Amino acid sequence: MTIIEPSGGNQTAAAVRAAAMIDGPVYLRLHKDKKVITDAEVEKNLEVGKGQMLRDGDDAVIFASGYMVAEALLAADTLCMSGIKLAVANMHTLKPFDCDFVLKHSIRTGVVVSAENHSVIGGLGSAVAEVLSERPTYEVIQFKRIGISDTFAEGGTKNYLFDKYGLSARHITMAVLELLKR
Repeated sequence: MTIIEPSGGNQTAAAVRAAAMIDGPVYLRLHKDKKVITDAEVEKNLEVGKGQMLRDGDDAVIFASGYMVAEALLAADTLCMSGIKLAVANMHTLKPFDCDFVLKHSIRTGVVVSAENHSVIGGLGSAVAEVLSERPTYEVIQFKRIGISDTFAEGGTKNYLFDKYGLSARHITMAVLELLKR
């Protein structure tokens, strides 16, 4: 089964068009978000099974999906003010997963954060961890997953929940800084 989670409303049309071209089952994980990612390329480009680099940087890389793409871009803006160049990748397709893309950018930066509005078990973070665990062992790569711990979550506003469960741009920023200090 193909699993696609566009980065927001602006990419949903591209996700639906891509899903319609697939011969087989497709799960589209959609959400409504008031934050708009204004990059026109994000809107129109969605190649199933291919990661999408939204911002390049050599100090660290964030692989994000869905809601978390906008949060990752905010974290990148914050870190840029401190001179840290953060790459941000939109991982809109969770299956098939772009292992080569993840490995290439993980080795290039050596510092990796995955960010998802999902359980850290069995989602984007797990897919990135699998790629990193099967790579050649001569590269040292720092890695942290941002997502929902294995817990029953409560309801509330997006901002409240993102803060409570560690999903906000602030939490992503802190994770990158923690890894860079190691």
